[in-house]
Amino acid sequence: MNARLNTKTELEALLAANGIDTAVWGTGTTKSVDNLWHEVQRGESVIRQDPLRRVLSGVVQVIIRRQGLLLLDAEQILLNGQKRVRNIPPSEKMHPHETYLEAAIRCLQEELSIPRENICILEETHQEVHESRYSWSFPGLLSVYPVHKVEALVSGLPAYDFWTLEHADSSDDTVGRHYWVWSRQHASVF
Repeated sequence: MNARLNTKTELEALLAANGIDTAVWGTGTTKSVDNLWHEVQRGESVIRQDPLRRVLSGVVQVIIRRQGLLLLDAEQILLNGQKRVRNIPPSEKMHPHETYLEAAIRCLQEELSIPRENICILEETHQEVHESRYSWSFPGLLSVYPVHKVEALVSGLPAYDFWTLEHADSSDDTVGRHYWVWSRQHASVF
């Protein structure tokens, strides 16, 4: 059952009533209650009860391979200067009513600055999996991630490890830069 929340204050009260300590939220690499409230308001996630959990509308994870190597977002430098280790393929929360294809293209444009004409999404590789875990961004809050994995062919990427600036369309985004590596290691799910 979705929680009926009309204000950020109601969200804070619900979190507290379920034993979630938000005192550390918004420090270091975590996001704030404001960030969660904006996420809910934009329809990117809903808060469900019994048990309390955050359910995202979806996450897309784009697999890019080259010569036996996998492109990984090794680390991110947040706008507050903190470093967050990731070691995952390019990944992005889906907007409400956005398809995984639209989200995959937006992900590559925002995180890697790849022009649309340099992206070929291999639709036949699409898989959807569901993962439940405690959120890195919102400590103590169980989160459910419907993850859409899809492979893409992308031209114009450097052959060596590189940095990019985040070009998100949301003022709520906390990531400033990404460090990308070509890796032989198996990547984790979002």
